[in-house]
Formats: sequence, C-alpha cells, structure tokens
Amino acid sequence: MEYEKIIELINDFGNSKLNNLKLDFPDGTKIDMSKNEEKVKIVENIEMPNSQRTLDDGKDYVQTKEIIDENKSKKGKIMTSPMVGTFYLKPSPNAEPYVKVGQNVKKGDVLCIIEAMKLMNEIESEYDGIIEEILVKDAECVEYGKPLFRISWFLIWDGSFSEKEPSQIRKMKGEKMLNKEEIKNIIPQREPFLMVDEVESFVPGESCVAYKYVNENEWYFKGHFPGNPIMPGVLIVESLAQTGAVAILSLEENKGKNALFGGIDKMKFKKQVVPGDKLKLEVKIIKRKGPIGIGEAVATCGEKIVARGELTFAVV
Repeated sequence: MEYEKIIELINDFGNSKLNNLKLDFPDGTKIDMSKNEEKVKIVENIEMPNSQRTLDDGKDYVQTKEIIDENKSKKGKIMTSPMVGTFYLKPSPNAEPYVKVGQNVKKGDVLCIIEAMKLMNEIESEYDGIIEEILVKDAECVEYGKPLFRISWFLIWDGSFSEKEPSQIRKMKGEKMLNKEEIKNIIPQREPFLMVDEVESFVPGESCVAYKYVNENEWYFKGHFPGNPIMPGVLIVESLAQTGAVAILSLEENKGKNALFGGIDKMKFKKQVVPGDKLKLEVKIIKRKGPIGIGEAVATCGEKIVARGELTFAVV
C-alpha cells in the first residue's frame, strides 16, 4: 500500500469520531489505529524473493514493515530497510557518519550501510531533502521494511516551487533562496566579477548550491575565444569558490569578512561551458579548523560534470 495513501487514511481517522479502527486489505496490509494509545501500526506481509529469504542460519523470513507514528504532525518521507541485516551509519568504526540529523541529502546519496550475508550494501536516499530523524541505532539489527530515516522535503527551484507550501519549505533547517542582490550582502564580489547569479539553497558553514547563467554577452568571451566562446576554466573555479564563500561567510561570526583562496587540489575539467549553459555549482565544506577550511566542489551542466575538485580557503 502506498505511503501517501496510508498518511491520508491516518488523517481521515484523526478527523473522525472513531477511537479505534482495524483494517485488512487484499494485498496483505493490516492497519491498526488507536486514538487512546496515540499510535498507528501498519504491517505488510509480502513474500520475499528467494535470494533474500534465507540468511546464514538457514531460516526463512517474511517481510514485515511496521511504521509507528506517535506524532501525526510530523512531515516527510520514510526511508525503510530494503533487506534484513545490520545497520551501520559509518563506513568504518573511526570514520565520520554518512549523514547527521539536519544534513541536506539528495537522491542517490549514501545514507548508511546494511550488512547482509557478510556483504556491505550501501543504502542510497530515494529523496531530496533534510535528515529529520535517524530512526535506528548504529549496529542495530533491522528487518526488511524497518524505518531507517525520516527525510523532510527539500526546496527545488526550477522556476516554481515543487511543494504546496513554499513559505514553510524555505524556512526549513536553514534552507534559503537568494537572488543576486541578497548574494551581495554575503560576499564582497561585484560585477563583472560576481560569478553567481542565484542561490538555490545553503546551510551556513556547511554547503551551498548555486547557479551561473552563462550568456553570450559575458565579458570574457570577447577574447576567449573569438568565434568559439568558451568559459575559462579558472572562472569556473572562481564561480565554485564564490559559491563556497556564500556558505562560509553566511555564518554570523564571518559577516563582513572575506574568503581567500588557499589552494586548489584534484581539480579536473570534464566538459566545456559555452553561451546558453546553466552552470550548477555545488560546494560542501568537508573540513574546517579556525579560519582555514576545505570545500568539495562540483560544477555540472545538466547531468554532466563540468569540473570537480577541492578548494582550500582562508577567512580573513
């Protein structure tokens, strides 16, 4: 049974005069709701594929999914376990966790590992959003369908807001949208050297996603190259640096300061940028100590990577 339909049913029950409700559906889904206990229990029994039915102990398992919603006001999507195994939030005991509460994630980002039959399976996010809750503990055994994460909606800008309540989404966990004038309030660069046109989202001190709209009238196309305009690679790097600067200089402690280059490492260019391209700029701060830090930077056009590398910065 689809998650959205279950939520709709829960809301209808909450608005009704009923105190208890039990339902059995033809697909095997069973729903037991009680206002007295303030919880909802959903159980789905589905036969698992043969490849997943037997573990090392030789026993057969049946998929069981239970979702306990103790607070009906909570919003977002539930990421559930696709298999029986052991949940790990880190790739190794001494490593940083893949994700933390409050962190932005995108569809395809690795959230955790589940060990099953001595194989480490990376579990990727099915949604763009923010990690609101981690619902299991590290090294905990999980069943098929057990809720692992609750991910709230993420603001995606494509000329319109993707969700029904944009004003609420824009306030979520530091997610904001900035136009060029608002960007100028954070970083010191000005035209013609301001290389960021708008910010899709950012979390101060952590990350920023921005865009540069490359048009045929850009000043550098007059000499690079006449008759074959190509955006210089150094300016792609500068665009990424300014994107990272939005993330780091938006911190209250860094207001009015500047972020200078400290180094460029592992930078590789994969694709030319030409007039008409929409350059997506993403920077994630991966290390910070005092005024010095490193940002992981990626520039893309459509689905293709334009440039990728690491930028070292110093806040002065």
